[in-house]
Amino acid sequence: NDPLFTQKAISILEGKMDKKALIASKPVTVSEDFSVYGEAGIPAAMLFLGSVSEKRLTKLKSQNKLPSLHSSRYYPDAEETLAFGIQAMSGIVEGLLQ
Repeated sequence: NDPLFTQKAISILEGKMDKKALIASKPVTVSEDFSVYGEAGIPAAMLFLGSVSEKRLTKLKSQNKLPSLHSSRYYPDAEETLAFGIQAMSGIVEGLLQ
């Protein structure tokens, strides 16, 4: 993640969304082509989008039945996830264009 770009994206999201919905995470090494952007000098930030309601997440965790992202049992709350993701991404773009 480009530190300056990442902080700008976070600031934009904090101004547009419920701060309860924004959770900072530790950096992780994942198998993505994401690093190519940085190597090309393009500022970028990888964000993660939760896709299960807090209520269902708590229930699945308590039952020790939380499926991983690539599991055949994984199923997101699709409509809510897409709506939130679109709102977040378009909010960042709008903020960057101002």
